[in-house]
Amino acid sequence: MHQRFTLPFALALLSALGFGQAPEPILEKIRELDRTDSQVMKHLDELVNGIGPRLTSSERLDQACDWAVKKFESFGLKNVRKVQWGTFPVGFDRGVRRGRVTAPVAMDLVFTTPSWTPGTKGTVQASIKQAPENLADLDKNPAAWKGSFLLGVARARGGEERVAREAQFQKLGIVGVITKAQSELVLTGGSHQISAAALPKIVSISLQGLQYAELERFLADGQSIEAEFEIDNRFRPGPIPLYNVIAEIPGEGKPRELVIVGGHIDSWDGATGTTDNGTGTATTIEAARLLALAGAKPRRTI
Repeated sequence: MHQRFTLPFALALLSALGFGQAPEPILEKIRELDRTDSQVMKHLDELVNGIGPRLTSSERLDQACDWAVKKFESFGLKNVRKVQWGTFPVGFDRGVRRGRVTAPVAMDLVFTTPSWTPGTKGTVQASIKQAPENLADLDKNPAAWKGSFLLGVARARGGEERVAREAQFQKLGIVGVITKAQSELVLTGGSHQISAAALPKIVSISLQGLQYAELERFLADGQSIEAEFEIDNRFRPGPIPLYNVIAEIPGEGKPRELVIVGGHIDSWDGATGTTDNGTGTATTIEAARLLALAGAKPRRTI
């Protein structure tokens, strides 16, 4: 990675900025440091394996921002600080996510849940049942749905429909819904536009496509499906402050002219956030380290 991204990144910055000193010794020092002491993979490992996914509003994003501050400070950069850019109304943190079918066969499930949606509050055993085409039909036999997950519920068309549907499901004792992932990949998304006073209550599972089709076949053949889930999703009351992390290499000729280099440190929380955008964060941090360690003195502030 460092040969492809970080070294050209640092050199291109200096070429564009100009120097307050002869450039070639600095350029050669950066090249040598990159050849013999590249830290980019260490930065990436600390971020994506040490801290992990960094959803906006999560505790891990807070940890990642503090980590970046300490990195910049350790390089000797100037004016290192966190600057608040906004807030989210509710924070969200994700823990354990496990699920499996126990009957008619044993099968581990590949799934996720949208961010900013509830978990199961421990391990729950539940039946999986085919949802009727018209959800109003659920009320005709209310006892039949208690303690179940519904397969095949269409997405709510708006906030009012979602609220009404959740109220109906809670009244019937329905635990959650299972929808089919849009591809064989299970992708994480979600909407942060919720309030602490009206948090979602129904578990929402997005299941890998082939497994979803298998559950549909079981139900079409008249077989009962039993499953268990443990989904540790946690809300934090807001507002949750959100920050940019900023550090500077001061310019010596035109310090009020700025060149801004960066990457977004947050990520979706379905995985570790490596390609989006741990790689961009790690190479940005390594470019800063190389420039500082080489003693670069740009004319403009980076």
